[in-house]
Amino acid sequence: MTSGRVAPFGAVVALVLAAACSSSSGGSGGGQPDSGNGGQDASEDTTGGDTGGGGDTGPQQDASEGGSTTDSPTEATGGDGGPCAPSSLGSSLVLWLVGDMGLTSSGNPATVTWTDQSPAKNDASSGTGQASVPTIDTSVVNGHTAVKFDGTNSLVVQDATSLQWAANSFAVWVVMSDATNTADASANMGFTILSKLAPMAGSSVGFALQLYPGGVEAYDYQSAQVRAASTAIADGNFHVVGAVRSGGVLTMRVDGAAAMTGAFATNVSEPMQVVALGVSPNLGPPAFAGDVAEVIAVNGPVADPACIESYLKSRYGL
Repeated sequence: MTSGRVAPFGAVVALVLAAACSSSSGGSGGGQPDSGNGGQDASEDTTGGDTGGGGDTGPQQDASEGGSTTDSPTEATGGDGGPCAPSSLGSSLVLWLVGDMGLTSSGNPATVTWTDQSPAKNDASSGTGQASVPTIDTSVVNGHTAVKFDGTNSLVVQDATSLQWAANSFAVWVVMSDATNTADASANMGFTILSKLAPMAGSSVGFALQLYPGGVEAYDYQSAQVRAASTAIADGNFHVVGAVRSGGVLTMRVDGAAAMTGAFATNVSEPMQVVALGVSPNLGPPAFAGDVAEVIAVNGPVADPACIESYLKSRYGL
């Protein structure tokens, strides 16, 4: 990807010589210009290189790129990414939690904080009052970090305007591993990975992305339920699970493909509907036991869900 500017003849000669030197240093081609660090990955990235125009596959140090020696947040969370990177979603990207970025645990008892990489800045936190908190699981999938939930703990994102999806289009993706196959352990019981519900007793309408014996589902705890059978989900490996709603119809997506479509017109904007990872805030256990490496939420339509999923699958080697 070029800037569109034409270099004078002398500069062209210099560029040719520089390209020859960088080629001998082992940099890989096909990359995109870095976002925010002033360097180019086309032939200069000797610490990991772009792969098929997708940027670095991890938080690399790019001392040979001619700009900053530290990756920008966009590059560190998966590289320049091209048109499929979550950053390409712009302001409609309202939650982007990446295990390699902004994940900290501090204090005694510990508080876990996961800093949102989206423009909305909807950070997640374990808060106070939990008997235990999620732990940080380093280098667990393709060299990347994830958050490990044990079936009793959670992270919560407080309600915000950007997270009030009403009856409009939205999309949610989670890169997860059902480490203990909990969904297959109890018939007819869902194990919540991500929910958007009000944290109060008796309030249940909203949205939940959860495992059930034999697959994954979107559920509003009242009338709407879209179930996608997928025995692969409970194999203990990482998968990309998504729910994409458009025009009152929701499609469950598993590993880059549509798995089930059904009606889901629920108003996902009831008062104080927090986003919770690991457990529904008003229901408690049974809850999710496993790892979550990345979470993406979009407020609005997504033209090409498979594009985002291809980015996630490439990043995590799925």
